[in-house]
Amino acid sequence: MRTLISLITAVVLIVGSFTLQGCGKGDDLGKLHDSLNRVAKSLNAAAKTNRTFYESGIYGVTGSPEAITLRQKGATVIHAANEKLILALNLAKGLTTATFEAGKLAVLQALAQASGGLTTGNATFDLVLASIATLITQAVVIIEGFQSHHLKYVLPEIQSWTLEEVTI
Repeated sequence: MRTLISLITAVVLIVGSFTLQGCGKGDDLGKLHDSLNRVAKSLNAAAKTNRTFYESGIYGVTGSPEAITLRQKGATVIHAANEKLILALNLAKGLTTATFEAGKLAVLQALAQASGGLTTGNATFDLVLASIATLITQAVVIIEGFQSHHLKYVLPEIQSWTLEEVTI
């Protein structure tokens, strides 16, 4: 009887282990989706903050060439990061088993470019942008864990994703 209970326990543990391993990437996928949406929402918040900084005089006297230049630079940086985020998502949607490794690298490069361009030269606004770069880094860490054998589970989910629209 003890042998039978031990055998059943071992089978349950093995099956449970495989189930949890399979769910792990699903959990990572949910975290990735949440992370990318947080980036999009943060870009929206940064766009509003950029406008507020301009209107409140943080960039200089409202309407002055310096203030206008800083506001435009902020809008350009946010727009460029959003475009790279969209590119990364579109590249991910097009992955196949044959293109996985090169495609994954392209996704990571697009995210690195989005993160790397988040600076305006204004220390106050750059703090806002640094928080977005941190969110992008979190997405990169999750993506690095995916392997080609996860693609059959990951790709159908990614293909249904849309990100929050960023309004600058």
